Amino acid sequence: MQDVFSLRLGGEYSLADKLPLVVRAGMIFENSAFPDRTLTPLTLDSQKLLVGLGASYEVMERMWVDVMYAHMFMKDLTVTTSTVYPQNPLRPAPEPASAADPQPQLAQPEAIGNGAYAMEADLIGLGLRWNL
Repeated sequence: MQDVFSLRLGGEYSLADKLPLVVRAGMIFENSAFPDRTLTPLTLDSQKLLVGLGASYEVMERMWVDVMYAHMFMKDLTVTTSTVYPQNPLRPAPEPASAADPQPQLAQPEAIGNGAYAMEADLIGLGLRWNL
């Protein structure tokens, strides 16, 4: 993993004088924590922009319902230089051909991170909050 740069901006506005409602919006820009060569289907990450909206409504005194929606736009990547290989405890290291093992290439794994990655995410949230 590598250092990440993150820029965040958000705000909220209360309509308390008219309605017991607070609205929110925000965005996040962040680069990837993984170099492209270490990306795998289990560690999806790339440059991203997240845009979110939310609201809180006071349903009774000191009790609020919170809702939110956000979409994460992520940069599509094509990886051709993966350095991630599968673990193989049965045949852990390649060996030269011999009479006992005429197919040593079976021990040489293929990189598992190569491929085209198209990534995005939708996030939704619902909460109930009681303020003491």
